[in-house]
Amino acid sequence: MGTQWHVGFSWPTLLVLLGAALLAGLAYVYYWRPLPPLNFRRKLLLRALRALVLLLVFLLLMNPVLEAVNQEERPPIIALLLDNSASMKIQDQSGRRADSLLYLWEQLQQRIQHDSLRWSVFAFDTDVHALEDDSLDFSVDGTNMAAALLAVQDSLINQNLQAIVLVSDGIFNQGVDPVSLGQKLAVPVYTVLVGDPAPPRDLQIVRLETNPVAYLGDELPLQVIIRQHGYAGKKVVVQARLGKRVVATRPVVLGRDGLEQRISLSWKPFREGEVRLRVSLPALEGEITPLNNAQETLITVLKRKQRILVMSGSPDFDRQMLGYVAGQLADFQFLFRTERGTGTYFEGDFARLPLDSLDLIVLHGFPTSRSSAAQLVTLLTEAKRRKLPLVWFLNKRTDLKKLAAFQAVLPFKPGATLVSSGKQIVHLTNLAEAHPLIDVADDPQRSAQLWQELPPIEMLRGLQLVPGSQVLVVGQANGGSRAKLPVLYVFRSRGQKQVVLASAGWGFWHFQLQDDPQRDRFFVQFLERLVRWSVNRETLHQVQIKPVRRTVNLGESVQFSGAVYDALYRPLAGAQVSIRLSGPDGFSRQDEFNPTGGGKYQLSLSGLPEGEYRYTIIARKEGREIGRRNGRVIVRPFYLEFQQISARPEVLKALAHQTEGRFYSVQGFLHDFPDRTFPSRVHYATWERPVGRGPIWLIVIVALLALEWFLRKRWHLL
Repeated sequence: MGTQWHVGFSWPTLLVLLGAALLAGLAYVYYWRPLPPLNFRRKLLLRALRALVLLLVFLLLMNPVLEAVNQEERPPIIALLLDNSASMKIQDQSGRRADSLLYLWEQLQQRIQHDSLRWSVFAFDTDVHALEDDSLDFSVDGTNMAAALLAVQDSLINQNLQAIVLVSDGIFNQGVDPVSLGQKLAVPVYTVLVGDPAPPRDLQIVRLETNPVAYLGDELPLQVIIRQHGYAGKKVVVQARLGKRVVATRPVVLGRDGLEQRISLSWKPFREGEVRLRVSLPALEGEITPLNNAQETLITVLKRKQRILVMSGSPDFDRQMLGYVAGQLADFQFLFRTERGTGTYFEGDFARLPLDSLDLIVLHGFPTSRSSAAQLVTLLTEAKRRKLPLVWFLNKRTDLKKLAAFQAVLPFKPGATLVSSGKQIVHLTNLAEAHPLIDVADDPQRSAQLWQELPPIEMLRGLQLVPGSQVLVVGQANGGSRAKLPVLYVFRSRGQKQVVLASAGWGFWHFQLQDDPQRDRFFVQFLERLVRWSVNRETLHQVQIKPVRRTVNLGESVQFSGAVYDALYRPLAGAQVSIRLSGPDGFSRQDEFNPTGGGKYQLSLSGLPEGEYRYTIIARKEGREIGRRNGRVIVRPFYLEFQQISARPEVLKALAHQTEGRFYSVQGFLHDFPDRTFPSRVHYATWERPVGRGPIWLIVIVALLALEWFLRKRWHLL
């Protein structure tokens, strides 16, 4: 193998040769009978000079290119992928999986020194990297087999890669199923199984199911789902702890091997705030690992159920629907007062209401023209004093003039008269995107679709909003061109939060297509979100950024997301948002949030060790602090590699079959591989360079013409 040189032209070679011959002929004819006559040698020299000039000009016009083709024989390459995940530490009936893998690697190292094949060796777990000395530690909690196969193929496909040898127990828990890559892999995959497919003896907690919010002194149910192999019929004790205090225990007889078993516990929270509940099973004799015998969860314990007072101006249809929904919201205690006459109510006396312990006041069509002024003053004075959130369901019977004394804190101007504007459909505004009141389906696009397809409701004209109101939903007449009317908006000021729904007949939103679960539950979901968002005082903070999940598994990233608001609670873009994180053993970390547009920010923190972390998020704009938010997150121990214990030969067999490779045991591979001849490949590398550019050729042509002219003058030619 070597290098071959060629000269190419932009025209076909035959035409170039014909053109060159024609020009050479012209040069010959030109000096056929010179005057005065010349001898043969002088004519030959002049003809050569003229022909050389013509040929150079002609060939340069043909864009000549100098080509070099280098041929190199490349030997076949075999990529060796060694599983470096933590499941290699499992010791089953065939021994420790890592020992089998290391034995195979030691044997291959001796063979590679005398092998005609070239081997490229990689280790893989959640990532893939070239194998270096002592880089196999089998400590990474996770396996992405598909990504490793694609990465190795992409890095070696241009170097005569002929096959991939995958040494693994077949367990993958990240990325796509490697068997699905059959069409994307261009070379056969030879798989080598390490580990025993027979389930080892193991007891594990699969997951915990409980309410993330509990109330002080109330019984909180807890579902513990476990699974075991090799201990059927054995008695164990499930234990739940808060710190060192045991809050619930239950003896359990383990069921059939391999099946999930549900255990019901219950406990009573005894302190307010966020508590870290740990549920564990004992380590059993002969168990393959105790690392999956415990799980933790974070629970918020509230002092009591939050009390919501609903003051209604009349027992109309919307009032009945409010009562219906209240019966389904078990986390709240609703108190209703529906006006019968001045100062009297169907459900009981106003004086018996526990105004000093309310968490939310809902005013549905209240006050009316006949409402008691003294009771109204008492109610709104208490709301102002304690900064209670208010929800206004305005209708045409609402007498806004009676609210004049509280104009400074109202989300609307009290002097207006509300007039019906007929039934209209609703539309979302730009501010509604991903707002908690609007995102009833936990999917912004699906939620927007549900809102757009709601039945028409009665709109109100005459409502005058105050500055700082954030309109989420507006009304527009069908086929009309009238101005849009505010339907749903929020207002936050002086530490108090208020929501206004200015329409009537919204109770009919419940009567939609019952075969669609999201439509069927739309009205309930909306009012539940309305209540929860209103009573959540944390949303009054200008920094509304918090963890997507307060408890994450070890190895997962902690995601923060949210928005920053200005003094009028409008989304604030361009803020500098940072976080300080502190954790166990003096851990400390600082980072900056990434803006995503519209006053929203997000951040992902990965690589956090197990433990409890406290964070402080600070938002600044132009050097001035906007606000800060404190909280905590927990990174709990979770051993992904020990959720699936048994080796999975079926995965390796299917992968080998899909790619036309072979499935081996360790000894079978060392004895039989390779099962075919892997050919070398000739690699061609082409080098091209234009040769008709640069001033050198002009100099040569001018020099040749000058020489011809000099000789003609010397020999006295005409």
